[in-house]
Amino acid sequence: MSRNTQSMRETSSSRSISTSINTQLSDSINATQLLNKEAVIPFAGLTPVDKTTPPESLSERSTFHTDSSRTLKDVLTLLPDAAHGELYAENRFVAGDGTPDIEKIRSQSTLDIDALESEGINIDNRSDRHRGQLDTVSGYTDIRDPRREALAALGFDVEYRWQIASDRYSIIQPSTTLMRAISTLQMRDYTDVYGAISLRQWGGSGDIYIFFPSIEVDLDAVLNSPDSVEGLAEVAEEAMTGEPASGKIADRDPTEYDPNALPNTADQTVHLGLCANYSHSGTSVFRVTDTALIPDEGAMFYSNLVENRRRHDGSPDDDAHERDNDRVPISEWWDKTLDSLENAQSRLPELVARARKTLIDFSDAQYTVDGFYTYLGVPEKYAEQAATTAQRIGYTPTVISLWGLYVGLSSSLTADYGGAFGSQSHKRYYDKLSQILTNPADTLEMINQSAELDVAEDPNSIPNAELTHVETLADVASLPEIASEADISETEAVEITETVSTNISDYL
Repeated sequence: MSRNTQSMRETSSSRSISTSINTQLSDSINATQLLNKEAVIPFAGLTPVDKTTPPESLSERSTFHTDSSRTLKDVLTLLPDAAHGELYAENRFVAGDGTPDIEKIRSQSTLDIDALESEGINIDNRSDRHRGQLDTVSGYTDIRDPRREALAALGFDVEYRWQIASDRYSIIQPSTTLMRAISTLQMRDYTDVYGAISLRQWGGSGDIYIFFPSIEVDLDAVLNSPDSVEGLAEVAEEAMTGEPASGKIADRDPTEYDPNALPNTADQTVHLGLCANYSHSGTSVFRVTDTALIPDEGAMFYSNLVENRRRHDGSPDDDAHERDNDRVPISEWWDKTLDSLENAQSRLPELVARARKTLIDFSDAQYTVDGFYTYLGVPEKYAEQAATTAQRIGYTPTVISLWGLYVGLSSSLTADYGGAFGSQSHKRYYDKLSQILTNPADTLEMINQSAELDVAEDPNSIPNAELTHVETLADVASLPEIASEADISETEAVEITETVSTNISDYL
């Protein structure tokens, strides 16, 4: 190989750069946003043709509120054009001119020079051989973004490479994938979307949140339907005890706890949505899950009712390859995902109704409203913010439903989170939030046990049998802080009337 050829390899490596839709930024995006390590950028509408505005009920302080004309297609141009790049290892025994550094080899390599010479190899005779300082690393590839790589070349403090991956790692471009989603949404007349992209590691990982005002759940209508959950709960209680229902709350002034007689009781409309999560930093999957937002409270949450995922291997962009391997091609995810999201409209009210009918009277609890969250594992800062919201929307400052507690923490994590939005730590707190809605029994057990251990002089001396355990509906009803036994959903009530021995774990 000539010196000129080797020099060209070192200075302008043979990386093949694949391009997607992000060859240039949208006119509504500032080029300096490529320099941001972290950014949350809201949008409204699918494309400049489908411009819309966020719902009027969405607070201006919401993460997802925008006054600009940015659309989903506009913000997608900020996502990276991830590309495979060749890797090189520097040989430290080669001098700057590309020839072997004989003196360094003799003094630092621990190579047995005498043994080589005894075999007729004279290393001095090889001193003028040009071989270059860089060696190609086979079997691995560099995942990088050419635009941010160019900014780094200009001297900006920007990272542009995210991992050294196996050469079997297949890039899934989030921008290209979501452009397919835009086409599907247009065909299904979902053009009034809004949301945001959250970028981390200079675009190396991120989340794209898309909310659909057209796929909404009217919680007020659900909770005030003739077939109310509370009525079915009374039937279930009678079946369990043989006595008419007589929850604690029935002995109090009903107007004091009537959701319709009090302001801000969290009976709002919920907009369902999707969250696409990607990472070029070693995460093994590209994932799309359901999410939801209460515009009035600016509170986002996950109900874990919809999920699609694809590993970064094989040929994820080859539809025929995907079908041959019994996988739904990513290009065909969106119709089925939207169908699943629409079906979630019927499941979410069940979860919310159960949470709304589970009332906690903190005057009878062994923990405070703040403590509810801190025992759940939420940092004190967010626990205090969540408690303030929960007390505002509670029936009283001391009688709050699980739904009110849920909305309080959701609002804090969405509007007041101080870290990187969508980061792993942020999502861990959202996981804790999800437990309130999907596993209330486990949540109440953990919080009570944490409170009991917290006040004990020697927590290690308390036998497990003496801690609070919540395994049946009777256990829930017997907790001193539960203000009403009408705390089960329509589905659960039917199940309990059929068999009074059903465990909570059977249907949570």
